[in-house]
Amino acid sequence: KKKYNLSRLSQKRLLQRNILPLRSTLLLANLCGHLIGDGSLKLTNKNQGSIRFYGTEEKLNQIATDYAFLFEKKVSLTNRIRKNDKGVKIMFSDTNIARVLAHIGVPTGDKIISAFQVPLWIINGNKEIKRSFLQALCDDELGGLYKDKIKPNTWYGLRFKMSKNKEIMLEHIYFLEQLRALFNEFGIGTSKIKVLSNQSYSRKDGNISCPAYFKILNSKHNRLKFYQEISFKRDLKKKEQLIASLI
Repeated sequence: KKKYNLSRLSQKRLLQRNILPLRSTLLLANLCGHLIGDGSLKLTNKNQGSIRFYGTEEKLNQIATDYAFLFEKKVSLTNRIRKNDKGVKIMFSDTNIARVLAHIGVPTGDKIISAFQVPLWIINGNKEIKRSFLQALCDDELGGLYKDKIKPNTWYGLRFKMSKNKEIMLEHIYFLEQLRALFNEFGIGTSKIKVLSNQSYSRKDGNISCPAYFKILNSKHNRLKFYQEISFKRDLKKKEQLIASLI
């Protein structure tokens, strides 16, 4: 009750859903990775919480299955309403789980204007926990491979890029360095981090953001190591590209 700032009723409901005590699992690490990637976690001033996931229908169906298994709550896909966007999303309210996820290190609100780190329980977790977390982030944020138009045997890609408010870029670089260290634990080489200051974007709220990225090193040996240790779990197109680059 004290740890998660839960009322007696909230605690009772989570116990009924068999959530507490919360344990470090592969599914939890993967869902947290997706929330840091393409998803979002929101807590309002009234402490009401909502959870969202974005992506392909195939990926979201798998995430919905995992969420239902982990948190005893069925969620469904809906169509996105934006113009020229025929994609789908998962969006639902689950205040008690949102509080718990925020407590274990999932960032809340607009991730572009907030600084965050890899959750400590991921950093201190075993290799399977780290692998599951990285797989989710790679599915969401790591660019796929593509062939050079002139040199058909030359491949490019595997770039991990995220944008951040310029005022907290140093904190963002620290987060990216944490990810590089995690990849290094699996023997996967990465490039140094580069900030693309020339690609700044001025938002309507006055914040100025720009992307920063690092790459999975492009040698065939390193791509093979990435395929063997992490690969892509839910993005089959990226996985097929990766396999094709190793033939």
